[in-house]
Amino acid sequence: DNKELHEYINFILNEKINNNYHWLMDIKNIPIPGIKGLINYKLMKMKELNIAVEVYVSEEVAILNQDKLDIKEKNNLYTILGVILDNAIEASIESQEPMISLHFFKDENEINIILANTFKSINLDQLEQKGYSSKGENRGFGLYLVKEILKNSKSLAKETNIINNFFVSRFARNFAKERPSI
Repeated sequence: DNKELHEYINFILNEKINNNYHWLMDIKNIPIPGIKGLINYKLMKMKELNIAVEVYVSEEVAILNQDKLDIKEKNNLYTILGVILDNAIEASIESQEPMISLHFFKDENEINIILANTFKSINLDQLEQKGYSSKGENRGFGLYLVKEILKNSKSLAKETNIINNFFVSRFARNFAKERPSI
């Protein structure tokens, strides 16, 4: 909520654009500095891991009033984005052609976040079960946590699909009083 901090983050992002971080112009449109920073960190990690990255953030997203989100909702968004981006990175690395696409756009009363990533194999039926992981023991709690957050939210919804060798997750945050129509 600090204007000077927001300006400083934008200054840093402008500097980084010159260092081949092509997504920075797009993520400048995200109105919540913490989410902008989280996404930038994850995108830099993807670049280090040689994952092809595509990012699009609609300019309409920038004009949204972040004050409509309370602290709990912001924390839920941090958790959700952290989990799904980490899972996308891990799944994409295992695929033959690592690629992740992240899009933010506004649609009427909703903000939509679409994350698509390549993957090697996936079991959709067990994906959100507590403790299930194809990656070993002591894992499998992230997507379960996301499921629980969404179950208790009146403004957030999610759907997942597999489309043309991509695992696609769509999240919607409705700014009206009802649950998004996913």
